[in-house]
Amino acid sequence: MSGSVPQISAQKPTKPKEKSLPFKTPKHTKDMSINKPIHNYAQRIKRNRHNIQQLPNGTLGLQFLDHLSALGLSLGRISKCSAHIPVLFRIINGADIKAMTKTDIERIVAQINNRPNKESTKADNKLLLRKIVQYAKQGTCAKGTPIPPEVSWISLP
Repeated sequence: MSGSVPQISAQKPTKPKEKSLPFKTPKHTKDMSINKPIHNYAQRIKRNRHNIQQLPNGTLGLQFLDHLSALGLSLGRISKCSAHIPVLFRIINGADIKAMTKTDIERIVAQINNRPNKESTKADNKLLLRKIVQYAKQGTCAKGTPIPPEVSWISLP
């Protein structure tokens, strides 16, 4: 051994480590904004409006959606209604909604009840039928508007 002193290499000062999260953050989240909509209701409504427009009574359906928007309903609720309207209008099969009788409504409700859907979907369809008939006959479906007798008997959970 020679009497040489070992040289200590000059090390760069280390930065203090940032606190790490207990999970990895995906790389794609860097571009995501907190306020960016994840359900894309506007696109859904646009697509459903296009489908409604091509159906018999489509004009009434589009006016109804505009009325819901004017009443201040959320985009999520309007999107849900716009998705149920084509199904309902196919059951109605082009009949004039303003001229519907209680017998016509009973036939439509029977068809809704016989569909292989969950009870909540059936209830949504019956509520929508009630509101569309109310809008067609009364011009509005706002709170406090009288419900026409043709649909007032429809029981909703």
